Amino acid sequence: MTERNFAHQVWGVFEGEKLEIGGFDVWSEDWIDTGEEVTLPDRVHGEPRRLGVYRMKTWRKTVEFAVVELSANVYGFCSDHEITRSGKDGA
Repeated sequence: MTERNFAHQVWGVFEGEKLEIGGFDVWSEDWIDTGEEVTLPDRVHGEPRRLGVYRMKTWRKTVEFAVVELSANVYGFCSDHEITRSGKDGA
């Protein structure tokens, strides 16, 4: 497990809520598990959280991101790619 800083982070995302990372709709794309985990501080409690690292890709583009389920169907996402949540910038 590694520590890593991401340019963009969004916490408290409900499953199915409109969210794009690097132009990919996270709920309609397949996530490819990289087998990597990263540790980041929880923005609310400050405690370390383990996030799994995944990729979404097409033949033109690959986007890598980290995600953790914070509670039932509520997630935190981090990426170096732009994150857009419900039409708002998630940076």
